[in-house]
Amino acid sequence: MMNKRNLQEKLEALLSDGYGMMAEMGMEPFGEEERSLTAEIFCTYPDIEKGLNLAAAGQCFYCFCSLHNRIEENETAATLLGDYFFSRFSHFLIPLDSRQLIEEFSLYLQEESKDGVDGNRIFDTEKYRIFLNHISSEVEV
Repeated sequence: MMNKRNLQEKLEALLSDGYGMMAEMGMEPFGEEERSLTAEIFCTYPDIEKGLNLAAAGQCFYCFCSLHNRIEENETAATLLGDYFFSRFSHFLIPLDSRQLIEEFSLYLQEESKDGVDGNRIFDTEKYRIFLNHISSEVEV
């Protein structure tokens, strides 16, 4: 188990390329609360390596969804960066080797996609936080 600050530092290092590309492409950077969203949830995960992968996957998924909802800001950059973070999401999810975890994220993405089709372009951070809490306590990894 690691503390939130240590996990946040590791996440910042793992995701620094993506965050740097956001700045280079002129996208408004994520705030501190957004960047620490998963650290506060997974810092108490019993297996440190799995907790880091879960936090990184969850953070990348957040970045992907959030950026795809920010297309008005810069459509090309938001799409490219969102896709980049989705590829990183997969990179961190694969080592966890959990069919249930993949299914949970897939269902969440289906709901998000439906909301987007229905015109809802605002990513609900609180709903996502609830989802992450569910993952951390209910999904076997």
